[in-house]
Amino acid sequence: MLTDAKLLLENGTDGLVFGFLNADGTVDEQRTTEFVKLCKSHGKQAVFHRAIDVCEDIICEVKKLEKLGIDRVLTSGGRPSSIEGAD
Repeated sequence: MLTDAKLLLENGTDGLVFGFLNADGTVDEQRTTEFVKLCKSHGKQAVFHRAIDVCEDIICEVKKLEKLGIDRVLTSGGRPSSIEGAD
């Protein structure tokens, strides 16, 4: 997967969207950091996807992502759809 990510970044993508979680539903900080560094080394954006919505404590995990350098988080607010989680 890392090789594919590098190829995308080297060939014009604006960034990567990914979401690495541990078995306990927390953010996998090691893998996330690796991909953030890869994106930043190419001057691109690192975006965490809706995997965040299955975390038990979304706020805590978003704070981790902020510290890790994630540019954006795609979320439905922990709900099945973004419309349901808009609040």
